[in-house]
Amino acid sequence: ARFGAPETGAAGEIERAAVDAGGEGSDFTALEALDARVNALPLQTAAVLVFPPRRAASLPPPGSSAAATVEACKQAAAAVVRHHPGALLLDFLRSDSLTLADDNFWDDIHYRGAVAEIMEQAISEAITGTSQTRGDVVAVTRGASPG
Repeated sequence: ARFGAPETGAAGEIERAAVDAGGEGSDFTALEALDARVNALPLQTAAVLVFPPRRAASLPPPGSSAAATVEACKQAAAAVVRHHPGALLLDFLRSDSLTLADDNFWDDIHYRGAVAEIMEQAISEAITGTSQTRGDVVAVTRGASPG
């Protein structure tokens, strides 16, 4: 914890991810606030977190400190999801067949309609529990089962 004993649960995992990332840009206090918000939701409410895709060429190079910070942020967001029953995290922020195709993007961060449709289908499938989404374009993290 910033002031005292180490945090437990999602807060502890978020803090450890920020420490592991180190360097500039590794302050994950927004994820701590998100954790509190998701925790306040009724159990029957679906909380879906999404890392949207970017053109692969705009992603930080593997092994760089920027890539480590992005990965640590993803791990912290996954911690939020793992500690909340029924929550989901869909990660499209990857270098894969979807993001390597320049025709899928207007520019580095704005994806085209066909990508939005793939994301919409993946989100729907994740919520309903069907497994038809191609694993090469999205990674799904699920929260604990309610109960």
